[in-house]
Amino acid sequence: MEQKQMKVMDRLIAQCRQAYQARMPLIMVDTDEIELMRRLAREGDLVELLMPVTPADDRHDAPYYAYVGMHPNRLELCSNFSEDPELLEELGQKGGAMSYRKPSMLFLLHLTQQSWNGRSKGENSMISQLRRYVNRYVSCQNVSSALKNSCVLLFGDPALLPGDLKPYTEVVGVEYPKTWEIMALICNLAAENGCPYEKPEYARELALQMTGFSLIQAENHVKRLLWLDSEDGRPLLFQECRDELLLDAKAQAIESSGGLLQLYRERQPREDKARPAGEDREAGKKTASDQLGGMKAYKAWAEEAGKRMDKTQRHQFALERGVPALKGVLLCGVPGCGKSEAAKILYRQWGTPMVRMDMDQLMGGLVGDSERNLRQALAQAEAMAPCILWIDELEKGFSAATSGSSDGGTFKRMFGRLLTWMQENTKPCFIFATANDISPLPSEFFRSGRFDALFAVYMPTNDECREIFKEQMRRAQRLREKTAEEQGEGKPRPLFQDDPVMGCFTESALQKIMDLVMEGRDPDAPEGIKFLSGADIQKITTCALTRIPREKLTAPIDLSSWLSALREVIADPAMTTVGSSSANLDKIAACYVRLMRENFAPVSSPDQLLFQKEHYHRQINERKEVTVTYTGSCRMTQPYDRALFYALKDRIELIASQVEANALRRLCE
Repeated sequence: MEQKQMKVMDRLIAQCRQAYQARMPLIMVDTDEIELMRRLAREGDLVELLMPVTPADDRHDAPYYAYVGMHPNRLELCSNFSEDPELLEELGQKGGAMSYRKPSMLFLLHLTQQSWNGRSKGENSMISQLRRYVNRYVSCQNVSSALKNSCVLLFGDPALLPGDLKPYTEVVGVEYPKTWEIMALICNLAAENGCPYEKPEYARELALQMTGFSLIQAENHVKRLLWLDSEDGRPLLFQECRDELLLDAKAQAIESSGGLLQLYRERQPREDKARPAGEDREAGKKTASDQLGGMKAYKAWAEEAGKRMDKTQRHQFALERGVPALKGVLLCGVPGCGKSEAAKILYRQWGTPMVRMDMDQLMGGLVGDSERNLRQALAQAEAMAPCILWIDELEKGFSAATSGSSDGGTFKRMFGRLLTWMQENTKPCFIFATANDISPLPSEFFRSGRFDALFAVYMPTNDECREIFKEQMRRAQRLREKTAEEQGEGKPRPLFQDDPVMGCFTESALQKIMDLVMEGRDPDAPEGIKFLSGADIQKITTCALTRIPREKLTAPIDLSSWLSALREVIADPAMTTVGSSSANLDKIAACYVRLMRENFAPVSSPDQLLFQKEHYHRQINERKEVTVTYTGSCRMTQPYDRALFYALKDRIELIASQVEANALRRLCE
């Protein structure tokens, strides 16, 4: 069987066989699944599979081997399962006397933190016993002895192995089963339980849902779906309600693997669950896209890129056009302007599983733990493909890779590992990364081939703020309906008046909300104006809803009451926004400078851009001083947009000169 068609257990046995034939005294399997190791060593007769033995004469028609259980921590006290139990020390001493037959011995031990410590790391700890075993193994010259034909099969965390044992250890990784293997597993188990599939291809959708499970986990969950009956008496394996059960199981499996990844989930509304599969799919994607205010250029890109992630079209791109899987996208920009929300919208729009990787969760206390955690997290994400791998606030995890901190070496190795994986990964594992500040990130991160697109997220303009206000109001209504459903009540009346002429969602009503921000303000003197981010709009909407008198909630909120509540909130001195202070405006201007000079594409449509990179000009004079000028003018007509432009323009020119000078200095160094 070709390697690419070998199953998980076949690949594992083949790797162990090669290590055993190479005379490695220790074989370390990178897993904590006892059931997998029990099957590998016992049910699979691993000793015979590792090295088939031909007896020296006809009197012995089977090789001698020893198998040791998993619970003992003291290696020399483990006895074999042959007719004459003997200690390892005794077997090693009289190996020569047993040379008339070629014995093989297998010892199976679980290496954990507890077994590492043993009795205060004394002579009776497992590590001490392994050291003595390896020393005797290496010193033994009789290749026919019992000791020289033995091996210790370890499983657990390879990072626990001390450095002096690593040269004598072969580390074997356990891969996740491929989709075709899970399909075969489902069909075989279904047939064994008297519930065969009419067409094997029907198992493909279930197999895709189970990607990311280990072999043992996949088997256990398929059996569970076969043994559990639904309301009509049929196994859950053939019911649509199995999806929620599998999502729960996948979340638990990811959590049990150390919490390196978190499965992102959103419960579907009741009406969506009742909808037949495939019905109004495109309409559902459009609805998800509309839930993200602004970002028209990004949404257009995401809609086109979604075709290459769609399970029905993904293979066609590779088969017909030779187009590889998507790599990912990086969104950088002002905090609170919708980067994380864009990831959630992409999840709804594509209908692809999404897992989140927090860099702080990968950091371990022992040397090598962090790198191993990253490797395991990426392997699990690959196994779940097609999926979205969401890495939020990337700069917090890898900023130390370019610094001189004490942990800089660890971060550099992790960063290098991630870059290599991003460049070489061919699985449909799409990276959605966000960052508030790109200055701490190494320049290699932005090289072509890492991401399919680099997007800049700026402060929303007047029209984009209107869209965000509208979406936040819609979300308040949806939350009210969801809460009523959870309480067992009927569908409530609308929260806001939705009249097409005088309602709260009309274009004129939304513009009146934005006029409140500029009320009594001069756009040419922008100091003191509360410029808004998406997070600010969410906060203002929530506070305004809490100030609506309860007696007015007996009917949908009318425009007059809504504007009155918003005016009160916006005018409140305690209501601060991201653009209400001079210090924050300096940070926003610095963010604009870095994104324009790195040539990031704006998430907004061209007609919603206050600043364009074509108008950003850098000059170096005779004294090697760098100056930056922005030659563009404000094309927007709304007072809010003009005020935001003038608040940032002078700051951008001043800060850009410093940013460019610092960049040149670092480049020369």
